[in-house]
Amino acid sequence: MNYETTTGTCFLDGKTFQSYGIRCGTFLMEHISSNRLLVEQLVFLCNQEKLELIHLPGIVDDFLADPQAYLSLSSNQSSFTAEGWLLYAPITK
Repeated sequence: MNYETTTGTCFLDGKTFQSYGIRCGTFLMEHISSNRLLVEQLVFLCNQEKLELIHLPGIVDDFLADPQAYLSLSSNQSSFTAEGWLLYAPITK
């Protein structure tokens, strides 16, 4: 399994936001968060732990609820917020 960070655009209340998600093979979870560093750290952990894809949705839910439980945060990273939108969509060719 190889997890990658993806970039997308989210439209909400007439405003445009940059959003980040996770791709693994043909599976794509879009718009997880507008915090790129947060998603990149989650991707790193998924790859490091060789997370099986079936567990990704639950891990993302738990991670967004309490990112500090998953990360050893330095003092300059302790202000993470877990605002996020979860949209599950397979990639179609």
